[in-house]
Amino acid sequence: MRRLALSVVLCATLLGEAPPAAADRWWADPPLLGIVDAGRQVGAARQAGATWDRALFLWQEIQPNGPSDWNLDRYLDRMGIRASVGGSLPVVAVVQGTPGWAAVDSSAGVASVPSGLELPAEDPRNTFGQFMLRLARAYKGRITTWVLWNEPDFQPGESGTWWTWAGSAADFYRLLRTGYRAIKQVDPNATVVFPATTYFADAVRGRDLFLGRVLAEGELDRDAPSNGYYFDAVATNLYCSLDAVYRVYGVFSAILARYHLLKPIWLTETNCPVYNDATTPVPESGRITTDEQAAYLVESVALARAAGYQRIGWYSMVDHDPSTGILDRWGLLRPNGTPRPAYRAFQVAARYLADPDLVSRLAPLGTANADGWPVTRVVLDSPADRTRVQVLWRSGAGPRSVQVEAVGSSARVVDVLGGSRPATRVGGTWDVPLPPPRVAQPFDPPGFQSVGYPVLLIEDGLPAGQILEPAAVTSASMALAPAVLEAPRPIEATRPALVAPPPPAAALPAAAQPGPSLVLSVDNPQPNDLVPRGRLAMSGRAFDRSATQGSGIDKVSLFLDDRDSGGQHLGDATLAQAKFTITADFSRANPGKHMLFVYARSSLNGREINVNFPITIR
Repeated sequence: MRRLALSVVLCATLLGEAPPAAADRWWADPPLLGIVDAGRQVGAARQAGATWDRALFLWQEIQPNGPSDWNLDRYLDRMGIRASVGGSLPVVAVVQGTPGWAAVDSSAGVASVPSGLELPAEDPRNTFGQFMLRLARAYKGRITTWVLWNEPDFQPGESGTWWTWAGSAADFYRLLRTGYRAIKQVDPNATVVFPATTYFADAVRGRDLFLGRVLAEGELDRDAPSNGYYFDAVATNLYCSLDAVYRVYGVFSAILARYHLLKPIWLTETNCPVYNDATTPVPESGRITTDEQAAYLVESVALARAAGYQRIGWYSMVDHDPSTGILDRWGLLRPNGTPRPAYRAFQVAARYLADPDLVSRLAPLGTANADGWPVTRVVLDSPADRTRVQVLWRSGAGPRSVQVEAVGSSARVVDVLGGSRPATRVGGTWDVPLPPPRVAQPFDPPGFQSVGYPVLLIEDGLPAGQILEPAAVTSASMALAPAVLEAPRPIEATRPALVAPPPPAAALPAAAQPGPSLVLSVDNPQPNDLVPRGRLAMSGRAFDRSATQGSGIDKVSLFLDDRDSGGQHLGDATLAQAKFTITADFSRANPGKHMLFVYARSSLNGREINVNFPITIR
């Protein structure tokens, strides 16, 4: 989601051609754990353990005025990405943005469809094909991985003022085909990645997922199957939901399987923004603490390894300048270069969880609820090194400590910030304390689970050359049975006929949706805001994840102070899919401090959810 700008240093260019960038080296381990915008602080990124970077190439800025423009040098300097493309780390290049001169209809700005996509890439009238041929030639042998667009699943108006694609799925299929052909013509060994989509942009609105819609268009092209539908891997961006990180991999795999495709899936962005940074605090709504962000980093990387993602990217290296429009605090580093706790957590993940050869699987315990299993466990084995890493955390239903069957000769317990101590052996088990779960907050991001900080149990001296079953786990305070995981969907023996896909293929089953069934968030005002007396236009989102179509919400109401204690009714919302708007009338409110209550009711079962927070009427 967040916008991709990078920074600083290195390398002169000759005659407007690109400086060297780091390609994936055949003799090195495949890059797995990366950082978006790593080049903005490349030394710190390498010390953190990042093995790849991501750089954004905006077509509308490189060729703003016509096909003869080529402002690549100026663009690299303005965006500060010379360090990213200067050879320090392998680069994943993201290309997007249509200049007005190249658009079929420029009314949608940079999200417009380029002209000439129905023509061969080498045809001068195929504007995007000509751009990609030139860009790929400029970086041949230096950048070997290209992602074509970012988050095209957002439709106009669904992500504030920021969206990247105004065309149809058929238009995008033609863009993907053009870009693939151009890149492969220059470098047949390059990797072309289907753009990262967010899953939720489609799922909460009851739409078939963008990946499936584009593949359905490809099905109409007889050349698509023999060309792998014109991509080599698939990307996704998932934020704040551990459940989504694990499950969406299976959703994408099932869509690919319908077309007899087996492609790597990449998690190119994940994170959850913070509100309590001492140097740059921001409102709490939709954000978490810096310590919770560090815990989320380790837990999300562990679950991504268990799911099977080939690459995992953390967004991002450093906070952006507010002038870019990116206000949330995403960075491992603050703008002044000092690290947040998540930086140390990234080092832990890079050291213990990022070896591509690890055999990883999810082995939780107990029966899951909205916050996950009582004990979530990811097991990562290295038969070559005879080591095992078990990442464990608990929900409110889990015990304070567990006893893990010992399979190695020695063990240590490592916390999320890298602190380490020898594990205590009790008979044939290791005693592992589990930190308490966080307390859920009304301003939590949708789907954010209230779980404890993870701990890593690291064993050495396992039996040589074996991949062992996950060790038994017990607790003195409660019974812990291995959880029953959902079986993966079978791959269909034949591809389905070209008919409308069965609804709701876009959405996970209700039981698999991240977080509670009912979700309610308020865009404005924010907690502790000053609200003038009079009318205020408010907006937010409300939906029931159990709904198979529409939002599953039939009423959203706003009250000043608790409705059940005689609070003042300020208005009811106008509903449009998962989004709501309310014109709230504060003209009769007494000045001073109040609590604002927003209630949403499910149309499926009448259940209610409410969000409340303090405001001041002036």
